[in-house]
Amino acid sequence: MEYSRVFHREFERDISSTMEWYESHQYGISAKFIANVRAAVQLICQDPTRYTVTRQELRYLSVKNFPYIVIYRVYDSTIYFLGVFHTSRDLDRIIKDSKRS
Repeated sequence: MEYSRVFHREFERDISSTMEWYESHQYGISAKFIANVRAAVQLICQDPTRYTVTRQELRYLSVKNFPYIVIYRVYDSTIYFLGVFHTSRDLDRIIKDSKRS
């Protein structure tokens, strides 16, 4: 099945702010981060129902080599990418915030 993709505005903001933080701490690491986020997005697009389901039908996949997860929701034939979150963040708050959007 072919899925369309929708990227929430926070998804891009999360990536940008994380890349800035990594780049300010170690030159070049942000390129590795974005490459691994893109790889996670590609894996999700290949089989979006494969990965872990949390509350409220949200799913996630870990970003390889980084303490981040890509949060998304599948509805009909669309994948909604909601954000890229540090694993130390409160998942309940993430779910609550995603309901507002």
